Amino acid sequence: MKNQKPFVDFMIVGAMKSGTTSLANILKSHPKVGFCSLKEPQFFSESPNWREELTKYKSLFPGIQEGQIVGDASTGYTMYPEFNKKVWHDIYDFNPQMKIIYIMRDPVARVISHYIHSYMRGYTRLPLNKAIIQDPAYINRTRYYTQISPYINLFGRKQVLLITFEKFLQEKDKVLLELSDFLKLDNEFKSYQEVHSNKAKQEIDITLNRHLRKIKSPYLKRAINFLYTRIYKAKEIQTEATYEIEEVIWKMLELDIINIEKEIGRKLTEWPSCLKFRNNN
Repeated sequence: MKNQKPFVDFMIVGAMKSGTTSLANILKSHPKVGFCSLKEPQFFSESPNWREELTKYKSLFPGIQEGQIVGDASTGYTMYPEFNKKVWHDIYDFNPQMKIIYIMRDPVARVISHYIHSYMRGYTRLPLNKAIIQDPAYINRTRYYTQISPYINLFGRKQVLLITFEKFLQEKDKVLLELSDFLKLDNEFKSYQEVHSNKAKQEIDITLNRHLRKIKSPYLKRAINFLYTRIYKAKEIQTEATYEIEEVIWKMLELDIINIEKEIGRKLTEWPSCLKFRNNN
């Protein structure tokens, strides 16, 4: 980007339903990190004339202090080919020194979580086995190597940090140390133990119950509960995939998984689907 200093230093680019919100919240707790005020601004994936809208983008980063590094967390940056098909080029043009963080999750678990997310918001009413066949987004967004390799090729491997959600949960201190080294920060994530990414459902339950207690009409209470169940609860959703569905997901994603393992230099033993379906020969 010519004639203008970039004001974003790093990006969490995905993957969706893999802990990106938790990671962003943890980074926000660091005194030397400033963050976008809007959760997932998707600026580069949804702004075709982004160069003309940089003032608008910059307005999403109020209160940045001198000496802070600045971040954006947008999973839309790794949803190829759904949105901007050259998003990595646009981000590179904006800041060729950008540091890219990509967090990945067991592919079967990510697909199921994505499906529940879509079902609860009314985007689909198909059962899981049909949804993953009819909507390519479930698999495409889990093609981790396909999504991240253009960033690696353009920015260089040293500017791309690959993390798995499972290691993040199992060895949080170790992963945060790796993250601080990558971003050249002191390891001062003081509040990370209190950070939770998906409080929304809990908070909705608490708020709903508090308001229901104030309603006298039993008919209105039942109507609200009915709507709430339809919108937020997943009792009727097939949340546990059959072995056959898991195997279909695995076979469609196996090559990407192998290439990610080559990229990080180890087997992804923390992913149950790898342990279940890996060919030992």
